[in-house]
Amino acid sequence: MRSARSVVSRALSSVTCSLEDSLSLLRVSTSTCNKHVSSRWIRDHCSCSRCRNSVTMQRNVSVRDVLKGTVRSANIDTGVLKVDWSDDHHTSEISLNELFSTEASSTATPQPQPWTQLSLREALPSISFIYDEVMTSPQHLKAAVASVFTRGVALIEGVPSDTSAPSQSLCERFGVIRNTNYGAFWEFGADMAFTDTAYTTEALPLHTDGTYLDEPPGVQMFHCVLYDATGGHTLLSDGLTAATNLRNGNPAAFETLLRVALPWHYVDSATHYRAVAPILRADGSGRIVDVRFNNCDRAPFYFPPPETEALYDALAAWEEELARPSNVFELLLKPGVMLLVDNRRVLHARTSFSGRRKMVGCYMNRGEFESKWRVLGGAVQAT
Repeated sequence: MRSARSVVSRALSSVTCSLEDSLSLLRVSTSTCNKHVSSRWIRDHCSCSRCRNSVTMQRNVSVRDVLKGTVRSANIDTGVLKVDWSDDHHTSEISLNELFSTEASSTATPQPQPWTQLSLREALPSISFIYDEVMTSPQHLKAAVASVFTRGVALIEGVPSDTSAPSQSLCERFGVIRNTNYGAFWEFGADMAFTDTAYTTEALPLHTDGTYLDEPPGVQMFHCVLYDATGGHTLLSDGLTAATNLRNGNPAAFETLLRVALPWHYVDSATHYRAVAPILRADGSGRIVDVRFNNCDRAPFYFPPPETEALYDALAAWEEELARPSNVFELLLKPGVMLLVDNRRVLHARTSFSGRRKMVGCYMNRGEFESKWRVLGGAVQAT
């Protein structure tokens, strides 16, 4: 694999710059391509101490300042585009590597890789990590973060389970723990400490957590620190796989789940959370970027009868696709193994159990993992 930066560097071995007649566009030409750049963009992205705080990386100038001047001259010197302005602004300098590198190449996270039961089982070695290595090695930490982005799942083995402190330290290794109505770092068993079926021995259907929040948690991390039971297996299903299968096999149901915003709620004696959102959310290119579904937390709704009928058909098709045996990965969590799940992609469930079973864990926002990826130098590489 070759990095995007190295490819750019070779392409810029011979480069010229010219000013278009409009005086608002610059054309930077290499041996392989022409790139038109707005002069306003050049001025807005000037990183000198006058335009940007070198400590905070925040801008010191307003958009109105950006619009004041026009280009007096532009040239390229030793791999740097230099632009002089007609007003009192100094020379703006932008490296050609920065100019030709895309935003995606420098800040994007690894692309999701949808999975089935079989493909995730085959990928187990690549999504499994060792506690001591993740805690001490940035390289192994980065690999675990990448696994959450690509597969939506990571397993960390060898986590001490005699107390909850090592589990919390492991979670904090990835970022800032998110506080919710369950607390920050939580523990639960079959004690009904909260009004939630998770705090019983009953089976839980496939779901994502926090559907009733405006922004559901991005990642869920949990570790079984006590297992003296029968049953209590964890089930996982990739929402991206289910959505893709539904898009291809039942496009009407897919469009309904994408279009219809459903109410979700959580209610107890002290809390009443409510959010309204569709089960699936896509970006501008049609790629699914969010899955939100917990049939237990679906609030009452009313739609006109034709739309109601279509919605129930879509919900049934969705549940069937999620629970398809070829899509469901099953594992038994025991002390020593922490599971990380992309909560806005991968749905999880639990079979019923008898005996004693205690879990600890937390939620984190997606942004924590995105931040960790960038801090660890995780720029996506071009092939």
